[in-house]
Amino acid sequence: MRSFIGLILAVVLIIQPTIIGAEMEGYKIVSRNAKENITLYAKEMNGLFRDFKINFKGGLYSRPFWISETNPAYAPQIIYEDINKDQKKS
Repeated sequence: MRSFIGLILAVVLIIQPTIIGAEMEGYKIVSRNAKENITLYAKEMNGLFRDFKINFKGGLYSRPFWISETNPAYAPQIIYEDINKDQKKS
């Protein structure tokens, strides 16, 4: 019984920080490609998305000068393809 409780505590303590860390304070998820582990975040200001951040397979990249409308009809999309046909997407 003690080992079961210890296992539960270990899982909760390990998994919980990664769930909390998935959201960046002040940023909204604009687009996501769960299959490729890519997420696009931005701050919403005056009807525009600004100060984009890209979580690309664990690495965080900043694009502070990107701007996009918040209208869902013009929402940013993540398109991740092998453009040079070398069979690698990395």
